[in-house]
Amino acid sequence: MRIFESFVVLACITLSVACNRNENGYTIKGVVPAGVEDGEIVYMTDHHEGIVVNSAVVSRNQFVFKGDIDSAKAIMLSIQDLHADLILDKGTLTVDMSDPYNAKGNPLTEKMNEFYAKCEDAILRAKNRIFEMDDSLSDEEKDQMQETIFDELLSQLDEIPAHYLREHPNDILGAMIFYIWMQNQMELSADFFHEASRLVGENVLKFGPIKQMSSYFDIISETAID
Repeated sequence: MRIFESFVVLACITLSVACNRNENGYTIKGVVPAGVEDGEIVYMTDHHEGIVVNSAVVSRNQFVFKGDIDSAKAIMLSIQDLHADLILDKGTLTVDMSDPYNAKGNPLTEKMNEFYAKCEDAILRAKNRIFEMDDSLSDEEKDQMQETIFDELLSQLDEIPAHYLREHPNDILGAMIFYIWMQNQMELSADFFHEASRLVGENVLKFGPIKQMSSYFDIISETAID
């Protein structure tokens, strides 16, 4: 009899824990560097909507966001001149606002950080090549070499996002990478945008900032003088 009673109690406890667990809940645990005072506000901006959707107060160099989420979304946290792009999903994210590319907690955020790191590495290597250029070269030779290095860098900065979009052609990570890729073009044209759009799916093209780009180029095309 006691065994049966114990089983009933255990079952009730398990059911209670399951009922109290918020399967759609998210938590962001963040830290800020010295110089950010208690009481300052960290803002959460939804990239899709382009508006601030939440905020948290700094206390002892830390802040916490909690809430519910139905599906993953791209957000930016900001305080003072510090920013962190994250893919917000169910579960817990951790972020240090002084080193936002090391945010951890879900595969999509970590993959986005990997993308950022590869782009920054390509830029750094190009800068180092220019810095280490042979002083014995003529000004004309230096200009030609710089132009070559710059062209190679631009090619890499097209190849890196294209690689990630082959893996994530129609999810929120793909939307963020496509947006960053288009935003960082030296001279973004309608032809380049529409050609690149073939790499992604409908969900990416419906992403707020990308939809705005598409509408802009549609207007330009409609008003262009033949």
